[in-house]
Amino acid sequence: MAATNEQVARKWAAVTCKKFRSELQRLKVRKSGNLSSSFQAFVQAEAGGDSVKIRMLYLLYGKFSDMGVGKGKRLGSGSNVVTKLVGGSAKKPEG
Repeated sequence: MAATNEQVARKWAAVTCKKFRSELQRLKVRKSGNLSSSFQAFVQAEAGGDSVKIRMLYLLYGKFSDMGVGKGKRLGSGSNVVTKLVGGSAKKPEG
């Protein structure tokens, strides 16, 4: 039996949270472990399962780790973990 869109979304969300946590560990972004343990995924499927929405949540300061804050890196020179994992790209500000 084929998996429903909701089942696929739930598995994808679980894998994504796991990848975020392992990437934080690889980059040694850890002090208390609160950021890593804050990753949550919520899957909402509409009736019939054709439309599925996934919401990923984590502590606000996770976005600063993503930008390289606290690692002594210049703006735009760091590894943007979250941005890369979701397929985006970080751009240097113009000016």
